[in-house]
Parts: sequence; C-alpha cells; structure tokens
Amino acid sequence: MARTPSPREIIPERKRSKPQPRGKPPTLGGLKDYGHRLAAGCGECQHTAKLDLDALIGRFGRDLEAIALNGHLRCQRCGKLNGRIQVLTA
Repeated sequence: MARTPSPREIIPERKRSKPQPRGKPPTLGGLKDYGHRLAAGCGECQHTAKLDLDALIGRFGRDLEAIALNGHLRCQRCGKLNGRIQVLTA
C-alpha cells in the first residue's frame, strides 16, 4: 500500500521575509508637528486621559521619544504608576 505524503511534502515551505526595520520612535516635537495628540491609559483600572503635549514638551523637550514616558505616568484614578502612551492621530 502506498504511503500518504505529509503536508510538508506536498506544500513547499514558504520563504519567510526578513523583518523590515522600523523608523525611530516618534518624539514629542514630531507628534506636535504632525498634529497628533497623546493620551495615557492605565494598565490597572483602564482609565484613559488626554495629555497636554505642550506641557510635556515644555518639561522634557521636543526630542524626547514618546515611548520614554511609558511606565512613568501615574493614573489619576487609581494612583498606579503604569501608564501607557497612546498616540491619537489627527
């Protein structure tokens, strides 16, 4: 009796594409220039709040990468220090 071929024998394996390099993370100044806004979301209680981008730029400068704020934002509702940045597109 003939052996049934496995799926690997029938279907040729696909070539995996190389991961594409990503650009630099957006800076606070770059987000402002493109008209984006920022919000923060709490990982504990799911509270979200819009952030004042001008105030953040005044405090940290235009060249700060927005993702540097992750984990350093305190939730106004529950007080936990685990906020995550969300970019709101224009």
